[in-house]
Formats: sequence, C-alpha cells, structure tokens
Amino acid sequence: MADTTEMQFTRTLEGVEVPTPGDWVFDRAHTNLMFIARYAMLTKVRGHFNAFGGTIHVAERPEDSWVELTIDASSITTDNLMGAPGSPSPRGPR
Repeated sequence: MADTTEMQFTRTLEGVEVPTPGDWVFDRAHTNLMFIARYAMLTKVRGHFNAFGGTIHVAERPEDSWVELTIDASSITTDNLMGAPGSPSPRGPR
C-alpha cells in the first residue's frame, strides 16, 4: 500500500497563505541574490553574489520569524567588463 500522506508547505492564517513553521534552507540552484546600486548618481549598476547561503526560520506567529544569511563578499559580480573608471577589475568598483 502506497503512502498517500502529502507534506503541507503552506497554511492559511487570517485569510492569507503563509509558509508552515520550520526552517527553510535557500536552494542555491533556484535562488538569486541580486542588487541594484547607483553609480555617480547617473546610472544603475546591477549585480549579484555567486556565493551565499542561509535559512528562513518561520515561526508559528509570522512576526516571530527571521532570516539568517551569509554572503561571500568576494563573489560579487556586475558582469560589466568596463567596471568603474580607474578600476582594473572586471567586477567593477571595490
């Protein structure tokens, strides 16, 4: 006989669908950590971090939930080969 028990990943709380309590680890294959920053107040620089990890801790009461995130700052990239003026790095300004 097959097990027909399904895991519940969401619940309804005050009419809103929210995650079930527990720890949710970032899946790096399906997660991007991106940013947008202004450079010289003229243009936006978009980039991302390649090395990061973390966990979302969902509590029974959503307001008691928190996120733990670790970022390897040396993994930053803007995919901009020009970088900032005077910057020899293809990653952009440091």
